[in-house]
Amino acid sequence: PGEKVLVPPGWGHATISASPEEPLTFGAWCDREYGFEYEAIRARRGLAWYPLVQGRHIVWQHNKHYMAGRLQMITPRCYSEFGITDAPVYQQFIDDPARFQFISRPDKTAELWRNFHP
Repeated sequence: PGEKVLVPPGWGHATISASPEEPLTFGAWCDREYGFEYEAIRARRGLAWYPLVQGRHIVWQHNKHYMAGRLQMITPRCYSEFGITDAPVYQQFIDDPARFQFISRPDKTAELWRNFHP
């Protein structure tokens, strides 16, 4: 319940259910000052990897419109280094909106983002 996945500034991402039988439920934080930029993703016909369901398993296929790379599958965690706690995220925002400026102003937490791994 208290775990999240942070996507670093400038990264593309996809949120995909790992189970064909269970629906995916997630919430996304986004900054109203920024829009979603899909032009580069459309030009490459999607993200770098495609999930394909084969039986009860997901098999990942590389998108040939990208250079070869490594797929990163991330499991949720707490991100205490950004000041996030296990409390409900909306309550954290109500209590301290500035806590989430690492999203709208990544330059304010540049040191945390420098070698960041989700």
